[in-house]
Amino acid sequence: MKYLLLMSIAALSVGLSGCGSSSADAEGDSSAPLCLDTAQPFEYPVATFVVTENLDRSSSWDYLKGIQYVSGGVMDEADIKAIIVLMEDKVKEFAVYDGVAADGITSLNNAIDTMEEVVAAEDTAGNIQNGKIQIEGAIRDGVTCSYNNRAAVLRNETNDDTLFYILDYSYTSGTNRLARTIAYYTETTITDLVTGEDKTTNSILATSLSALNPDTFITSGYNAPLASTIQWGDSDSSLSLTMTKDYQERTDRAAYVSAAAFTVGDNDKVKRFKISVDYETAEAKIYTSNFVSAVTCHPGTADEVMLPDPTVDELKAHNCENLKDENDVVIREAYKDSGYDITDIDPEVPDSGTPPTPIETYTATFVDGR
Repeated sequence: MKYLLLMSIAALSVGLSGCGSSSADAEGDSSAPLCLDTAQPFEYPVATFVVTENLDRSSSWDYLKGIQYVSGGVMDEADIKAIIVLMEDKVKEFAVYDGVAADGITSLNNAIDTMEEVVAAEDTAGNIQNGKIQIEGAIRDGVTCSYNNRAAVLRNETNDDTLFYILDYSYTSGTNRLARTIAYYTETTITDLVTGEDKTTNSILATSLSALNPDTFITSGYNAPLASTIQWGDSDSSLSLTMTKDYQERTDRAAYVSAAAFTVGDNDKVKRFKISVDYETAEAKIYTSNFVSAVTCHPGTADEVMLPDPTVDELKAHNCENLKDENDVVIREAYKDSGYDITDIDPEVPDSGTPPTPIETYTATFVDGR
């Protein structure tokens, strides 16, 4: 099972197809501004993959400080703190940090934060610089454009280790939106059992999708995101951690998902676990769910049943392996956990839905700069 950032998948599969004019008819217009993708494969040496500077703009430094307990809550203080430590451990499992979370971590060693630091450097790789200049020109000319580098490599000068990336900037002129995607992947060689030929496949292990402000975009240095979603995922063990950071609303949340149940507080059947923090109010909330995904079979009928994490055999046993029957009647729909997911969403009404009910709410720590 894979847990990939859906927005990144959309960007990688749709938004990376190239670039062109903001007008649908511009293909035959010789006067329309041109967008030429400057992306070229490159290998860029760095002294170390460990990030020790600018941690306040990293994936985790602010969040780990922000969720620290100050007061409040229904549970005992010790129990709340134990849950916070659990989230610290889950973040550390993927983001790989050193230092005490409450005091401010001192380093990070993961592929996403490493590339984030490289991209933000004043003297970054030449082709990254070219891509930024390309996007700045597209913004200036009002032309939809993408810089799509599918072969960006970082090499550790200390031990010659390498990290492989897809790096993309995509600007849409019609909506004046700019997105940047970083995808870390590994290459695996598989031998075809029939032909005996070796085939190379890529597995995306981590992604970062950031919304940037086109009006303040610069070609050299750090572009502060409006919002970012970072996801680390291991498809072999069905694990993922997603960090969602909204710099405008001043909120963060980390969500850990595991196909194997684990314990949060006195619940030993948890499969989804998240803590959110509002930096403006210093309010933190803890959520849990006992399934990764669930469906309702035969909704609104006498045969209605909810199946958590159903197998194909379970769906067949309840005659709901299909979404609709032969009369086009819905016989299976997604089930949302009111203690974890937003429910009662009306697709016709923006921002509709009922927020989930947390198992605990407490006063957390104010963080300067957020």
